[in-house]
Amino acid sequence: MKSDIVESPDPKELNPMQEKIVGLASKTLELPPSCIEFSPRYRDFFVIGTYNLQKESADDRSREEEEKEKPKKSQSRDGSLLLFKIKDDNLELAFMLPHHAAILDLHFRGNDGVSRELFVVANSTGEISLYELDMATTPSIKWLKDFGLFATTTLILSCAWHPTFSNVLGVTLSTGSATLLKFNEDLTEVEVIKKDLNLHSNGFMNLECWTLAFSPAKHDALVPKDLTQSLYTGGDDSKLRCTTFLDAGMSGLPFQKLAAVAPGGSRGMTGHGAGVTAILPLPLGLPASEGILITGSYDDHVRIYATFDHRTTSTDTSPKVLSELNVGGGVWRLKFMEPSRIASQHISKEADCCKFKILASCMHAGVRILEVEGSILGEWTIRVLAQFVDHQSMNYASDVQPSLRKRIEEERVICVSTSFYDRLLSVWRFDDTKSK
Repeated sequence: MKSDIVESPDPKELNPMQEKIVGLASKTLELPPSCIEFSPRYRDFFVIGTYNLQKESADDRSREEEEKEKPKKSQSRDGSLLLFKIKDDNLELAFMLPHHAAILDLHFRGNDGVSRELFVVANSTGEISLYELDMATTPSIKWLKDFGLFATTTLILSCAWHPTFSNVLGVTLSTGSATLLKFNEDLTEVEVIKKDLNLHSNGFMNLECWTLAFSPAKHDALVPKDLTQSLYTGGDDSKLRCTTFLDAGMSGLPFQKLAAVAPGGSRGMTGHGAGVTAILPLPLGLPASEGILITGSYDDHVRIYATFDHRTTSTDTSPKVLSELNVGGGVWRLKFMEPSRIASQHISKEADCCKFKILASCMHAGVRILEVEGSILGEWTIRVLAQFVDHQSMNYASDVQPSLRKRIEEERVICVSTSFYDRLLSVWRFDDTKSK
């Protein structure tokens, strides 16, 4: 219900006391950056993926004029992987590797006792690629294998490792749906274990499935011997969609048993004014966190979204927006400033509330650091603590350096961010003590 939503101020009227962060250093890259992530193991190193739409030469355009009657060829894209090191608040390029396709997303595999630092890349050619950071002598990136899974005209728009099954990967596609993949033990083969999930469509054609996220797995009273878990996706149809699995605790081949009903049903969950491009589920253990998502959209808003309204004051339990904030630019990515395990420590037992910070990549508006606060009564607020606005074009990718401390309070945190068309990479610090 609209009356339940906590409205935000106009972005032009945001608190002028918000910290405007000054960059420490910057570099101009050769190709436009599309994604970025710090290594969990080697915390001073991060990897950037780039996306390059190859320009046609004059000869190509002349040849195209001569062949107008022939079917159009798909656009040619390529990219690269860049390994950077942060040293003394500066940026050092440690290694560069050309890539045969444009890169749309990349993520390191979670640390699960495996000694190798592996990451996966989502390609513009229907493939995923597996790489390894090789730190034995000189820091470098080592290609392991490409996995051709879909038509070469299909873009893999995003990917996410499963939080529990380290060999399970979810991907979203330009053809409108999500797919679950499973690697074998030595990561040399991959199989599709579930496809065509959460189809995003306007009724006439399929639309891009921009992003996905796994909910925390939980025990269900109706299925006491197993775990239930939801897969959320956001698409260009302006909707959240959900598939709930009843066998998320199975070894072998999980995610085969689907719940008959999931939040939003076949119509999807509404409440966004444009494409849904970022989804961040809250970890279990936070007050009133069950079924709560933080979402980002092309419509310039960050939202607190309840897939099931648990509030005792509400008679309508259907999915809805609980709070929203206009951050001044389309929200492409959201990330906890603290890992989920740290966020779960930010609980006030006396007040039954939680508070945590989020790094938001806000496209043409730059980077925002947000503070989200919620209570067990379902009262949620979002506010901007700081902003980094040195970028002159689309900020698609930002990340925060993994912390050595158990809590983020009173710590100056290193962040990196990029902008696409001007190919800018920046490093900067957020001083949390200034936001008190």
